[in-house]
Amino acid sequence: FVSFSGRQKGCLGYFPIRMVRLFRNKKGYKYENPVHESIENSVAENGGKMLHAEIFMCHLGSPTGSEEEKSKQLKYLEYSKKRLEINPKDVKACCDVALIYFKFLSDYENSKKYLKKALEIDAYNLRPYIILGELYVNIGKLEEAAILYKAALNIAPKNESLHYNLGQVCFALGRKEEAMHHYRQALAFGCVHREEISRKMAELENKGPSYYFGCSYG
Repeated sequence: FVSFSGRQKGCLGYFPIRMVRLFRNKKGYKYENPVHESIENSVAENGGKMLHAEIFMCHLGSPTGSEEEKSKQLKYLEYSKKRLEINPKDVKACCDVALIYFKFLSDYENSKKYLKKALEIDAYNLRPYIILGELYVNIGKLEEAAILYKAALNIAPKNESLHYNLGQVCFALGRKEEAMHHYRQALAFGCVHREEISRKMAELENKGPSYYFGCSYG
């Protein structure tokens, strides 16, 4: 079980990705995929059983600004597309492709296409909700972002990043009570943006929301 704890500036927030990281060195097990290698299929094909472990690995994403990182991500894009040719129901590959289109190419339509495909495959996976929510925020579709975050909270009601993101969206939409509720929930579940939330809550209590909207995910 791997968690993405987006505590860097510009990261998307926390969402769980289940991956096999501890296994017996059994003959016949082998990794697949040239990028983001996985061993799950090999374990299953060789009769192995995969169990959930309460072990969290914190993975922090790389900055998106450098040309070197962009060049690397474009290579990942091609690799991930090839993975989808082999397995069209690979949710992680769908999200990887969508994220690269979004963050590195500003190709929002292709990004949305792959995220919606990911949700069709697995409607309980948080990652496409969070990425698509941020995409909607970036293109100014705040109502759509709110709908996405609410749907994701039905799946993970204690996810602090979802509450924080929805609080930010409600703040920008002028929905005082909703924003206050989700900010409180974000704090209760351990959101790291405590100072930002306190400032926004004070503004809501004193004079209502401004129309400035800045969102730092995580």
